[in-house]
Amino acid sequence: MKKTFYRYFAYVLSIILLFSTVPIVSAEANFNDIEGHWAENIIKKWQDSGFINGYPDGSFKPDNPVTRAELSKILTSAFDLKENEQPTYDDVSKDEWYYPYLEKSAEYIPMYALPTGYESNVPYSENWNRNVFLPDEKAIRGHIAEALVRIKSEKENINIENLHYGLLISQLQKVFKDAELISTVHGVPFNVERINKYMYLAYNMGIMVGYDGYFNQYGYMTRAELLTAIDNMSNIDNMITAIYLGVENYGEPETNKDNKDNFRYRFHTYLDGKELVLAVDNGPDYGNKYDYPIQNILKEGYSYRLKIDGNTIVSALELKENTEEYTPAVSGSPGEKTLLNFLKTAMEPVGTTLYIYGGGWDWQDEGSSRQARTIGVSSDWVRFFNEQDENYTYKEQDGDKEKADPKTSYYPYGEYNEYYYAGLDCSGYVGWVLYNTFETEDMRKGYVMGSTGTAKKLAVERGFGEWTQDITEMKPGELMSINGHVWISLGTCKDGSTLIVHSTPSRSRQNQPGGGVQISAIGTSTDCEAYKLADEYMSKYSPEWYSRYPIYLCDPDVYFTFTGENAGKFTWSTDVLSDSENVRNMTPKEVLETIFE
Repeated sequence: MKKTFYRYFAYVLSIILLFSTVPIVSAEANFNDIEGHWAENIIKKWQDSGFINGYPDGSFKPDNPVTRAELSKILTSAFDLKENEQPTYDDVSKDEWYYPYLEKSAEYIPMYALPTGYESNVPYSENWNRNVFLPDEKAIRGHIAEALVRIKSEKENINIENLHYGLLISQLQKVFKDAELISTVHGVPFNVERINKYMYLAYNMGIMVGYDGYFNQYGYMTRAELLTAIDNMSNIDNMITAIYLGVENYGEPETNKDNKDNFRYRFHTYLDGKELVLAVDNGPDYGNKYDYPIQNILKEGYSYRLKIDGNTIVSALELKENTEEYTPAVSGSPGEKTLLNFLKTAMEPVGTTLYIYGGGWDWQDEGSSRQARTIGVSSDWVRFFNEQDENYTYKEQDGDKEKADPKTSYYPYGEYNEYYYAGLDCSGYVGWVLYNTFETEDMRKGYVMGSTGTAKKLAVERGFGEWTQDITEMKPGELMSINGHVWISLGTCKDGSTLIVHSTPSRSRQNQPGGGVQISAIGTSTDCEAYKLADEYMSKYSPEWYSRYPIYLCDPDVYFTFTGENAGKFTWSTDVLSDSENVRNMTPKEVLETIFE
């Protein structure tokens, strides 16, 4: 199985703290106000190193709250921040002592913000002035958490985006009693989701741990607390960096979904090259049902920063180096509820997303994966496609069951979804298209559902349109569920062939069952119009894919045949997806021309 390993360049944080804005005291003697203080040892450590200074009276004032101006200076000095675009605030003059530091640190220091849903962040003042920094205001712990997390994530190349907010809150509430959805404190409104996100990350990165079961995110941070947090950041031992190698004993009979709560996971460490085998925290217990927040981000060959408690991983943060860029030939607009946009969106993963059985479903194979709840084509799919060639097979080589080998396969032999992230199956693909048509933000509730019942559920449960088992011809944008498969119609051609887009394990030019998201034809001959259209557009807009895969000619007896009461055809209501362009009545050729040209 092909895996990619990345070189890790560890950084050692250089601390040059200037904790005073007045003439400094000599560091030769200990500060006169730290004896017996809970942070005495940390303060002495940094004083002995010559990196912190106190006040002329010989004090350090460890319990004094840090102001936003002081925070600006501390961040700039501690982390050697570089100058960015010069900030302009109505309450800040370029003559102020802290302005040179603000030039470098302003982008990291959050403003007081309204809750999510308002048009922009609004700094707190009597007049709700949108352009004030409030330099003399005391910095709250939630804002400092964001500043430190963002700096650390940039230094260590950690991806802190697209966190599942529901899981984030559930995990926070296990640790902190004040992890609540508070929108206003003492009359000051806050962006609660943002505060909680960075509160979670600061804790899991080992930067800030809170006290007595509380994080006190809206309280002030003292000089001693800030020094301690920075000390935590400089300690590279509080987390380890490793490459995920997969579940231990993958493919063995005992490694199956019934035992998944007790799985152990293999990692290759960067610093010493050793292999670690660790347990993983399964997340909150909802009556013997876990949500597996860590398992749902682990991907083979990817790099992570791990926090370990004993022999159990309690936090895993993916490094940004795993991402790969991709620009689709055509793009939809998230949240634009039109039939044309639905079809444009459906084209985005075409020719770059391989077929994975269970792809688009979560690790426990019960709902939508993170990738299927992300706006845009997942970098994971692009990376996996680039790692493979025409010999890729999602299951057994040559489609021969006697050649089945879990070690060289991406099929979920244990009936749990080890490779959920790498590509899409048919229902994962349709679920992703629906998500990107109806949503505008990542990690909301997903749309992935069983393929056989997708068409009916969209009509009956979602109320999105009409469902029928009376099939004559297919209009553009209609969905068809057959037993074990679901596909999107691009219309019926004059010769009766049908052009479709779907994810299916079609055979490569080396006759290996791989395939994935592609334009295909339903017809009886490669001379049919749908086949010629598919060939024209796949060869033109997906040349690398086309070099691996010929156009898949689908058998009409299979793609229009179904049994039972759940399969059938779905047609959109114009109240749900408008159709001012009259796409519904276009020919497949006109549809493709409208989408691509």
